[in-house]
Amino acid sequence: MDKYKKKLIVERSVIDFPVRQIVRDLVNIIKSEEIGTHYLPEEITDGNDFEYSFDKIPEFNIEFVFLIEYNMKDDYLIDATTVDDGFTIQIVLKINKEKYPKNMYDIIGDLNDIVAHEIEHIYQESSLRPYEEMDPYEDFPDERPNDKEYYKQPHEVPAELKGFRRVNKLRKEPIEKTIKDWFKRNQTIHQLNDEDIEELTLFLSQKYKEKYGKQ
Repeated sequence: MDKYKKKLIVERSVIDFPVRQIVRDLVNIIKSEEIGTHYLPEEITDGNDFEYSFDKIPEFNIEFVFLIEYNMKDDYLIDATTVDDGFTIQIVLKINKEKYPKNMYDIIGDLNDIVAHEIEHIYQESSLRPYEEMDPYEDFPDERPNDKEYYKQPHEVPAELKGFRRVNKLRKEPIEKTIKDWFKRNQTIHQLNDEDIEELTLFLSQKYKEKYGKQ
């Protein structure tokens, strides 16, 4: 086994357990149907732990805003970002009660994607990634692209690939399908047309294969 493949296996093992545990914590909240803002891991440890602590990952916490709606157009809406200098992952999930629990399969897939994606941003914020993967618009947020070019930014591509890889591992399907389905499911949030999605699927599939090989 060459050093590159070994590095990827070690990297995946570092990330997989934390993502799996966090998604389980989030799914438990969804199943409880306790709407509102939840702070993790503080809430599930009775205030004994304010941050998730995993080996080889900077400590972080999660702010999970969970809402239930009726008569939504979409099955659910989900979005995430890092706040508080990059060490809080903020996740907002609004589910369509009329589609629940049928929509849980895709919700769980997107939670896996989002958590893996945002952990990669935490690595970046901690200066644990190469300079070329840093956010070029950090000091110039008004210049940040808002269209399809947003997804081609040097700090977004590695995070996107980490999220897609996590979902792809769970679903065992062609990476092109994983990527296109993700954009389709989240089309309302990201305001992309079908042509944009096709372009980004091709672009990110190629980047994925360059990084991870044809898996």
